[in-house]
Amino acid sequence: MDLVVGIQELHDSSSPPKSEIQKLKEGTEQMMTSKGQICSQILDKQRKVASLEADCRTLMQTLELVHQGVSLLAKLVEKSTYYAKVAEDIDVKFQKLQGWLNCRMPSPDTGVHDLVEETLDEEKVTAGGMGI
Repeated sequence: MDLVVGIQELHDSSSPPKSEIQKLKEGTEQMMTSKGQICSQILDKQRKVASLEADCRTLMQTLELVHQGVSLLAKLVEKSTYYAKVAEDIDVKFQKLQGWLNCRMPSPDTGVHDLVEETLDEEKVTAGGMGI
């Protein structure tokens, strides 16, 4: 009987190492599965980072174009203001010339002769009264 008990003990003692090896295999499989999932998550995150970097570059280029547009618009507003001032100055000069011309135009009551005499009188005064 002792032999049967010894064999039984040996058999019982050999079982735990097999179950331990099985547990190690299962643990290794779980670790490999987890590692695969983590690697997949890392790749997804890297793709997202690359996409965000591309979006950032696009936004920076867009911002630069907007800045250039604002700068150009400011120059155009400056030129528009300048030309509006020039147009206003020309209008004032035109109004003065038109007033001067209206004063010099002969009316139906006065003849061209009167206008010519008035112009000659002005030239005499301008020439210093020399009677040219």
